[in-house]
Amino acid sequence: MLLFDAGAHVLLTREITIQLRAQNIGQSTYLVAARLSWRPGMPFHLQLGLKSNILIFNAMIPLKEAIAERHAKAEKMPFNQKMFKGELSPAQYANYLKTQWDIFSTLESHFTLPHPGFERSQSIQADLEELGIEPKPVLAAETYVAFLKRLSQEDANAHIYLNYLALLFGGQMMKTKVPGSGKMYAFEQVPELVASVRSIQKDSWAGQANLGLDFVIEILRELEEVK
Repeated sequence: MLLFDAGAHVLLTREITIQLRAQNIGQSTYLVAARLSWRPGMPFHLQLGLKSNILIFNAMIPLKEAIAERHAKAEKMPFNQKMFKGELSPAQYANYLKTQWDIFSTLESHFTLPHPGFERSQSIQADLEELGIEPKPVLAAETYVAFLKRLSQEDANAHIYLNYLALLFGGQMMKTKVPGSGKMYAFEQVPELVASVRSIQKDSWAGQANLGLDFVIEILRELEEVK
């Protein structure tokens, strides 16, 4: 059983009984118990009406923490590890670039980016042309694209956050590890780009961001199997 006072924030990681203690409301102390089924990355709100007062208990995990487990899993995928170590062949990297073109071109053609400097589809296309290798289709990427096309702008923002910031930050470590000149990783006005995302970032994106990471994990798994 977890105890916290009115207005507190709490990190939830499993099904749990929460005892909410609201003290010093009038002359009384109010006690409410609730049971919920919850998984990391999903928001939880409990609203209590106490006489003329409304108390809101918000137990939403910060976005970075809420996606940390799946993010770590994606980083540890064998294909990703090979890319980080500079062990991908030009053909393997071409397959990866095609999945990235599928994702970024969809986000750029169907949704509004927080800053035009994020656009990547042309630079990815240039990287593919530089390699001169016909990439093989990756079904998991096509599945992700079909999913993205059905989203609202608000839900898509979580996937924009996930994919563009991953490329902006993590991708810089990959630039010298991959075949070709890595135009995909060349960003300008980086502080402005980061600020444009941070200005709209919400912890409530966690659910969609974790779904996006699930798709990324499946893409990396399939890329490892493509021959």
